[in-house]
Amino acid sequence: MAIDRTQLLTICDVGDFAKLVGEVENLVFDCKAMPYIFTDEKGRREIAKDVSAFANSVGGEILLGVKTQPSTTHFGDEAVSVNPFAQSLVNITQYNDVLSAWIYPEIPGLAVKWKLSSTDSAKGIVIINIPPHAVSSKPFLIAKTLDGTKIVESVFGYAARKSDTSPPLGVKELQQHLNAGLSYDSNLDGRLGAIEASVKALLGNSDSQAHAKALATHLSSAISSALMHGDLGRVFN
Repeated sequence: MAIDRTQLLTICDVGDFAKLVGEVENLVFDCKAMPYIFTDEKGRREIAKDVSAFANSVGGEILLGVKTQPSTTHFGDEAVSVNPFAQSLVNITQYNDVLSAWIYPEIPGLAVKWKLSSTDSAKGIVIINIPPHAVSSKPFLIAKTLDGTKIVESVFGYAARKSDTSPPLGVKELQQHLNAGLSYDSNLDGRLGAIEASVKALLGNSDSQAHAKALATHLSSAISSALMHGDLGRVFN
């Protein structure tokens, strides 16, 4: 059975990393033999891609300091050795700064931690913990702005950890989601305008004025509640 997040976090909490050997990477578990290198944008984009892929799926852990190779008995890569390193090789603040700059929106609860080995008092590994998030918080995008002489270009990418039951969004689905978001405000504004016109028409009829006033009060309350619930008050105030 593949290792789950609870088992993985228990091993990491006590620093008994030798128990990771033989475990196969899966939807919530990924390993890197060495820390990320941030000397150029390639390394920054790599960590942003890896972390956002977990956030767009079901969350998980990335372990730095665990070497893998293709498994001969299971599908996927298998941890074959733990290579703890000195804490001076990683700057946790830099990791957080890179992730904050390269992923939009920022991932709530994301944590980059140094964990000391239980068998080596001078070395350890880095664990990047990505919690699961509701669909309403997604997608988390890899963002980059290129400021040219005439054009400011916003370049972004979407990554998601693959599984057999929940394939990542393709470019078609992602475009549809973005389009729906762009048109939502204008569509809602038009619907609210139509409701307002109907209420005004009712108020102009003296025979149904009392009923119309009650209806208007009800509609006003319902609209205010909907705007507050959808955090859209700022759009229409």
